[in-house]
Amino acid sequence: MSATPVPPPVARAADVTVRDYQPAGEADLSLEAIKQASWQAMEALGSELTQLAHDTSLRRQVAILLSRFFLLLRRDPALCLAMLGQPIALAVLVALSQFRPSADAAIGFFLTVLAVWFGMNNSVRELVRQRKTYVREQLAGLSPIAFYLAHALGHAAIGAIQVIVLLLTTGVVGALVFAEDTLQRLSIIERFPYLFLVLLLCHCGGVGIGLLISAAVRGEDAAVAALPLVIMPQLVLSALATGQVDVAHSSPRPFRPLVNAFTSDCGSVAGKLVDLLSLGCLSRPGTLLIECPMGWRWMGDLCHLIILLFAFWTAAYFVFLRQQRIWPKYIGLG
Repeated sequence: MSATPVPPPVARAADVTVRDYQPAGEADLSLEAIKQASWQAMEALGSELTQLAHDTSLRRQVAILLSRFFLLLRRDPALCLAMLGQPIALAVLVALSQFRPSADAAIGFFLTVLAVWFGMNNSVRELVRQRKTYVREQLAGLSPIAFYLAHALGHAAIGAIQVIVLLLTTGVVGALVFAEDTLQRLSIIERFPYLFLVLLLCHCGGVGIGLLISAAVRGEDAAVAALPLVIMPQLVLSALATGQVDVAHSSPRPFRPLVNAFTSDCGSVAGKLVDLLSLGCLSRPGTLLIECPMGWRWMGDLCHLIILLFAFWTAAYFVFLRQQRIWPKYIGLG
């Protein structure tokens, strides 16, 4: 019976290895010895590549993953157009619907909720659809925190563009539709850097919620199905939904600035309950910061928004860190 031929790639690897393992003057090694030597050479090469990946700094890994993130985005023009079209279309709808006088509080609320929604919607499928890639690259030394940071920062950058488009569209269309007092109170052009910062923080908070869901669920369908459950509290636990939007902050009402929330009454038992529940919603501090002028009184709401942002990003990371250990089972490798 003739010996099984050695595949060309294995034979080429074996040629190099045979020269290392075969003493001078001895006869050619057997096929079994060639196979063993080939595997030893391949394992040595794999160890070197793995060591090289482990030696790569966190910043370098994040930079590589970010470059790939935006490369894949550029290769999908339909997705890019959709991401730009969403803030334009929704800003036009908001502007057209708020033609009544003194609508600045409602407009600020809708802008806040839209920023949170963009962050959630963009990121909620991100970790789920990257599982196979992550499991493969982690075997080569990819750091979990590098993978998480790259996707979080990538969506934060997308959010910056979407927030700019949202504000510009609202300002342009609002100049034609909004009442005079609404334009004066919003002052989108004069307060553009401030409004951009607040909405970007809200968007990044939405990214944290989206990544938290994406890390926790088993599939993309489950991630998308969870979106209404996390966006609806942002809508219903609000001054606009409860009819308190036109009540002064100095009056007994829920959803007041944080410095007033613990020092005065907020009305009925139901009002106290929704006021307490709204503390976990990004829309509460975001709306208050847009609605009210800058000043020390609103520093509590800014700190509230930053704390929520940090909490959602931290929770998403630790859930991801725990779930990624069982991801190989989800893709059939466990």
